Amino acid sequence: MTLLNKVKDYIKINSMLQPGDLVLAAVSGGADSICLLLCLIELSSELQFDLQVFHYDHNIRKESSKDADFVKEKCSQYGIECHVRSGDVLSKAKKAGISTEEAARNMRYEAMYEVADSMGSNVKLAFAHNLSDRAETVLFRLFRGTGIKGLRGIKPVTVRKGHTIIRPLLEIDRTEIEGYLTNMECPWVEDATNQEDDYARNRIRHHIISYARDSINAKAVENISMLSKDADETYEYIQRNVRLAYKRCEKETGKISTRSFLKEDRYIQRHIILYMLEQITSHRKDVTRKHVESIIGMIETEGNLSLNLPYGIVAIKEYDEFYLKEENEDKKSESYDISFSIAEWTGDNEIPSDKYTKLIDYDKIINQPEIRTRQTGDYIYINDKDQRTSLKKYFINEKIPPSKRDEIMLVADGSSILWIVGYRISAKVKITKNTKRVLKITATKKE
Repeated sequence: MTLLNKVKDYIKINSMLQPGDLVLAAVSGGADSICLLLCLIELSSELQFDLQVFHYDHNIRKESSKDADFVKEKCSQYGIECHVRSGDVLSKAKKAGISTEEAARNMRYEAMYEVADSMGSNVKLAFAHNLSDRAETVLFRLFRGTGIKGLRGIKPVTVRKGHTIIRPLLEIDRTEIEGYLTNMECPWVEDATNQEDDYARNRIRHHIISYARDSINAKAVENISMLSKDADETYEYIQRNVRLAYKRCEKETGKISTRSFLKEDRYIQRHIILYMLEQITSHRKDVTRKHVESIIGMIETEGNLSLNLPYGIVAIKEYDEFYLKEENEDKKSESYDISFSIAEWTGDNEIPSDKYTKLIDYDKIINQPEIRTRQTGDYIYINDKDQRTSLKKYFINEKIPPSKRDEIMLVADGSSILWIVGYRISAKVKITKNTKRVLKITATKKE
C-alpha cells in the first residue's frame, strides 16, 4: 500500500475529516510537514475539504526566515494561502523560566489557535507527528515518570483549548516519509537544531531509538507504537470502571463516602482520586503518586484531616466524607432570612414539624434573641434536667463537618443557643403545659 493510501485510510478510520471542513496544516518546511502538505493537497478534492497552511518563525536560528520563505514558495506553487507568524522564543523562555523547546511549542500553538479562530468554524488543525514521534514521546514520558495515561503517547485526534487537532501521519515512520519525498523529488529544509543533542527528544531519537533499531529490534518503533495503542485502550477501560466506582462512592456532588472508597481496590482508589482532581483542575503535572498515596493514607486515618496539594487544592476528610476544594474557594454558606412573631399559647396549637419553623417558650428567654454564627463559649441545653453541652461538642456528636460549623446560623440568647437553624432547639425553651406565650421563628432560605 502506498503512503498516500495509508494516510487516506487512517484519516477515514479515525473520522478526522468531514466534507466541508477547513484544514489549517502546520508546516515547518521539514520532511514530515512537507509530506503532510503533499498528502493533504492530493486528498483535498476526494475528501472534500479546503486547505490552508500555518508557519511559525521561532527566530532561534539565523536561517529561520529562509524556512518561512521556502514554505511560502511551496504554498504559492499550489495556490494555497499561507499564514506566517513569528515570535521571540528565547526571550519568552527566559522570562517564563522554561526551556526553549517548551516556549517554542507554547507560542507556536497559541499563534496557530489565533489564526484558526479568525478563519471561522469547522477548522481542523493538522500536525505532522508520525510513528517515530509517538515512540519518542512514550519513551520521554516513561523516563520522566508516567503511568498508563502517559504511555498512550500521541493520539490521532485530540481537542485542545476548543480546537480539534488531527495527525494523519501518525502511522507513518520517518524513514518512509523521507523515502516518499525522495521518490517525489520534492525537497525539504533541514532544521540544524534537530541534529543537536540540546533537547531531550533529540537525544532519545539519535541515541536510544537508533540503537534499539540497529541492535535490538528493527521494528522497535512499531512495537513501541503498538504498546501506546494498547495503553490507550487499557486507559479507556480503566476510566470507565473508575467512573462506575466513583458513582458507588459518591454521597453528593464532589464528595465521596470514605467507607465505600476503602472497599475499592487500591488501584481504583488511586484513579478515583485522580478523577476527582480532574474535576476541580486541569493541572496534574505536579500532583505525583506520592500526593495520591498521602491522600489515601489520610482517608484511612481516623479523625478530621486536611492536606494541601499543588495549585492551591486542599484535600479534606470530615467524618465519613472526603472531597477536594480550591484553597481560595469562597465558602458556600447557606443564608436565611429569620422572622419572629409572638402569640398566645392555648395548648391546642399545632407544633410545626418543619425543621425550619420552630416554636419556643417566649417567657424563658432572658435577652433579645440574636441571629449570628458560633462564638467561643456557646452552649445548648440538651434535656429538661438543665444539662447542657458546648456547641462544639454538639457539632462533634452530630458529625457536622468542621468546614460547615462556621456557616450554620444560630438564634442565640447571649451564649445560650435557642435554635441551631436546621437542627435542634434548646431543651430549656421547649413548650410545656405551663407555656403562656410562644415565639415563632421561621427561617427562609435566601435565593
